[in-house]
Amino acid sequence: QETLIKLTAWEKKVEEERIANEEEVTDIFQGLHLASFISLSSELILKNGIDTVIEVSHELHELMAADTVMHIKLDEAATEDNFNKIADKIANTNQNGGKTLISCEESDGLAATLAIAYVVKYEGNSVNDAAKSISQQRPQSELDHETLIKLSDWERKTEDERITHEEEVTEIFPGLHLSSYVTLSDNCISKNGIDTVIEVSHKLNELLAADTIMHIKPDEAATEDNFNKIADKIANTKKDGGKTLICCEESTGLAATLAIAYVVKYEGISVNDAAKLISQQRPRAVLDQETLIKLSAWERKMEEERIAEEERKAEEERQAEAERKAEEERKAEEERKAEADRLEIAKRVEEAEKRVAEAERIYELERLETAKRQAEAERLAELERIAEEQRLIEAARIAEIERLKEEERIAEENRKAELEKIETARRFAEAQKLKEERKRAEAERLAELIRIEEAKRTAYEEAIALQASAIAGNETAAFFGGRKNVQIQQIQKFLTINNPYGQMELETQEDSKLKGVQQDQLSKEVTEIFPGLHIASFLTLSENSISKYKIATVIEVSHELHELMAADTVMHIKLDEAAIEDNFNKIADKIANTNQNGGKTLISC
Repeated sequence: QETLIKLTAWEKKVEEERIANEEEVTDIFQGLHLASFISLSSELILKNGIDTVIEVSHELHELMAADTVMHIKLDEAATEDNFNKIADKIANTNQNGGKTLISCEESDGLAATLAIAYVVKYEGNSVNDAAKSISQQRPQSELDHETLIKLSDWERKTEDERITHEEEVTEIFPGLHLSSYVTLSDNCISKNGIDTVIEVSHKLNELLAADTIMHIKPDEAATEDNFNKIADKIANTKKDGGKTLICCEESTGLAATLAIAYVVKYEGISVNDAAKLISQQRPRAVLDQETLIKLSAWERKMEEERIAEEERKAEEERQAEAERKAEEERKAEEERKAEADRLEIAKRVEEAEKRVAEAERIYELERLETAKRQAEAERLAELERIAEEQRLIEAARIAEIERLKEEERIAEENRKAELEKIETARRFAEAQKLKEERKRAEAERLAELIRIEEAKRTAYEEAIALQASAIAGNETAAFFGGRKNVQIQQIQKFLTINNPYGQMELETQEDSKLKGVQQDQLSKEVTEIFPGLHIASFLTLSENSISKYKIATVIEVSHELHELMAADTVMHIKLDEAAIEDNFNKIADKIANTNQNGGKTLISC
């Protein structure tokens, strides 16, 4: 039913587009035009003075009359990245005084819906107001509702980012700032104290607030010469105590990538580490991968030059070391002579010291006599101290005997209390033993119940397997690459889901409990639902059935394509992408072509 609803909507859209194709170009916004895909031609482009064409289609068509053609893949059109690309392209064309035309292979309603991105981002209109305006300008174009929902989400995100961008200038490295091109202004430069601006753009803007402006063209930016210029400019500005801001007309990510040249050359940070630091400071800035590759090559080249410079310096240091050693030997000779002079002086000093030592010896003899008298007095005092200590020791011995008697009495009382405690513990242990025996018996009973339940489940699984094998039969399966074991596994999985454990009677092996759609999924019948169009079960279809019913084309709706040897043609539709308008057309055309060639088609899911 869901697919029938989608088919009805698609039928209505196809009819509206057929009527819309009779008209040519509609001016839906200032400088932005809409045309049906069927009317798109070089003559139409020249007639309406179109400079840029935005083509939404499966494949790009050659349009010689347009200066610029931007191609958006149809099945990837409604993404935030494409909303930004479309809006930016229209704005750039308008800024250069040109006109833009947008057209879609599938629906001019989708083209009109995508055009809303421009007025949301650059004109400040809401998605709802823009949709109403288009409906008035081009009433026959039915806007794509799914894309409108995505545009509304993007509108909220864009508004948040716009407010952030108006205020945000990110310092990605000390003294080096990054901003989006749209926020670049004299006010922004003055507010953040910027001295030097490195502007990567097609045309240089006049910024009066900056002391210095360095201009780099985007298509010539990623060269070693520019890497060196950018790094040197940032380093010189920082050396003078200034700040540098870098921005890019095409991409903030390209500006951030070019800034890496500075830290590689002057801070000794690798390209990879610098890229990680920038991603942390400015997560929205998507670094330019091609430029990163060139930066890595430049980094390796500078490293080689650095090694050569270090080797040159090492050679200079070796020469300086030889000169230093020669100087040391000269100084050593001078020191030897000075040492001889010092020894002579020392000899005279030694004689003077001997005379001083004799005087000190006489003084020491007098000091020892004095010390001897003092020691005798101290010996007598020590004898008196020892006698006093012996008296105190005897008193302590008597006190210790009394203490030991008291401890023996207390120990006897404690022994009796311990005996009573042991008896209490014995009675408690016997009670615990009885409790453990009852618990063990209960555990054995539960284990037996689990074993019985496992035996029942094993019997259920065996019954399901036998039933799946019986349903599969002996004929070679059409799908599953003809592998019988895979077919049986899939039938078994189906039976398990629709006849779960606990609901199946193990005494019987029939599938009588499967009713309606479930029973039909196991049917081996091939049914002709329209002339030349058959339908059959994916699980039970055999190669013999394809041959028997002379099937020429099989339309397989599945997650992955299975090898079908018996069919002449196999068309694969991915299961999770089946119900889309593109597949409705493909399925309808394939069946019609097979019927036209006198063949039969079978569809299975």
